[in-house]
Amino acid sequence: MNERVLLVEPDPDLGSTLAFVLESQGYQVQIGRNLASARASLATGPAPELVISEVALGDGRGFDLCASVRADPRCQSSLFIFVSASAEEIDRVVAFEVGADDFVAKPFSVRELLLRLRALVRRVRPSNDAGEVVVHGRLEVDRIRRRATLAGRDLGLSPYEVKVLHLLAAQPESVFGRDEIVAAVWGEVGRVQARTVDCAVKRIRRKLGPEGRALETVRGVGFRWRRRAAR
Repeated sequence: MNERVLLVEPDPDLGSTLAFVLESQGYQVQIGRNLASARASLATGPAPELVISEVALGDGRGFDLCASVRADPRCQSSLFIFVSASAEEIDRVVAFEVGADDFVAKPFSVRELLLRLRALVRRVRPSNDAGEVVVHGRLEVDRIRRRATLAGRDLGLSPYEVKVLHLLAAQPESVFGRDEIVAAVWGEVGRVQARTVDCAVKRIRRKLGPEGRALETVRGVGFRWRRRAAR
């Protein structure tokens, strides 16, 4: 496996336990105790394939770390999971708004975390060719490689943003409801809020620039991809 993991956990006992379990599964683990050490690891080391972080980091918030990861071109395909003692719904909402891939509430079993991690990898990094390349003019969306380009330029979409764009662009003119998109992309209706879809679409439109006009909101229903953007 040999995937690199940045584990950011202020509790040294829990951090050591999680690191031991992850290493036993073949991961290479770098441990950070707070926001500053995590950012230092990102700046000086290779990009991690996975970041696991608590929300409360003592010297800052995990949300700021997630935003930094999503803004780093080297980390565009990195998965980000929050593990948090917070039970507040707003924390879950903000986590997904800043680009998190999953949110695991404490207390949790190590087995649960590993199962959630494996399920996440299967959803975001499929091993088959079910996600063919979709092309619309200058736009190319490759779900297998988790990459979207416009006129050959990488748009820097997160893995989930690529999946949302691919779902809509693969079936132009078809209208997808928010819950339908959640089920197809995240796999769990109820745990992931419909608002998360709105945030993902907003980020995709921003990164597409003028081409984002093709990503149309259908009031009261959801979203669709238009073959030709409205002028």
